[in-house]
Amino acid sequence: TSLNQGLDGGFDILERAYDESSDDDEARVWWTWVGQSSINDVRVEFTRSVSTTTPRLTAPAVEVLDAFSAGGSQNAGSRTSTGMQIAESVTVQRGSHTWKTGVQLDATMQDSADRSGFGGTFTFGSGIERDRFGAPALDAAGQPASIAPIENYRRTLLGMPGYGPSKFSIVSGDPRLDVTQWNLGWFAMDDWSISDRLSVSYGVRQELQNNLTKRLIRVNPAPRGFLSWLLD
Repeated sequence: TSLNQGLDGGFDILERAYDESSDDDEARVWWTWVGQSSINDVRVEFTRSVSTTTPRLTAPAVEVLDAFSAGGSQNAGSRTSTGMQIAESVTVQRGSHTWKTGVQLDATMQDSADRSGFGGTFTFGSGIERDRFGAPALDAAGQPASIAPIENYRRTLLGMPGYGPSKFSIVSGDPRLDVTQWNLGWFAMDDWSISDRLSVSYGVRQELQNNLTKRLIRVNPAPRGFLSWLLD
């Protein structure tokens, strides 16, 4: 947990700060069974990561150029990521054949909400002198006289006619984004020792993913083949 972040600009007062927190959890199980002619290996893993950014003040931001920044921080949001992995592989020795097969499932679920800018920001820049009716007041040369941003802000607070923020910006819409992806893979292969000098390996692998179309899922098995010959 990190408190009072975002105060590095030099013009930010304390209420503009935000807090950050993150939490990571992980659980793993690895189990292996060994027999006379076979091995079974199982691995299970669960992970969860949560991070949040929380403003110290929930209010629109006020930025007075070259003076100060007040109001609530517009840096806000949260993200949660949950992952799961389950894998199992089996190896069996039978005579001159060594059979291997396995399956693995990976799943990731992400839930994020980006609320940056949803509170709105009032920006006060330089203004001009105005009369009591709010109309521009001209100097002796017939030109409007400028005033500093802090003076524009002060006169706005007093409710003087014609003065106000130079800009107001706000973000709207749906801040949430949820994504789920899973990937399933399996394989089967055989290492066949035909003689002391010649061995052959063959098998097949396949991966399935929810983001692939059905047509691709049907045609994506990948065959494997390997030949080894010992010269001497």
